Amino acid sequence: MLINTALICHWWEPSDRPGDKLFVPGCWPRLYDPEGPCECTPAVAEIAEMRRERRELTRERDRLQRQYSALLAAVSGRPDSAEIHEKAAQYFRITQDVAEQNERERGES
Repeated sequence: MLINTALICHWWEPSDRPGDKLFVPGCWPRLYDPEGPCECTPAVAEIAEMRRERRELTRERDRLQRQYSALLAAVSGRPDSAEIHEKAAQYFRITQDVAEQNERERGES
């Protein structure tokens, strides 16, 4: 498997100077000590971790969708369902506004 060496520590041999090797650090510890321990995460490992996180997020999204569908079904049969839906929409707008404000504040700091 080919790994992009620009992302990890590696030795490079210039084509115009055969036999010479230049060290290209990919992490801070090896920037200061080329013989020290490498803390680079190979791209293959990062991709595997991202896929694992995506699977977890997909499972959580699916669980929340099932929960929402169950709540919707439970409320829909009630005589006051329109009122409940309107109140839920109000709460959603309020929490959405707060979430957006928090996001803007985090972006500014």
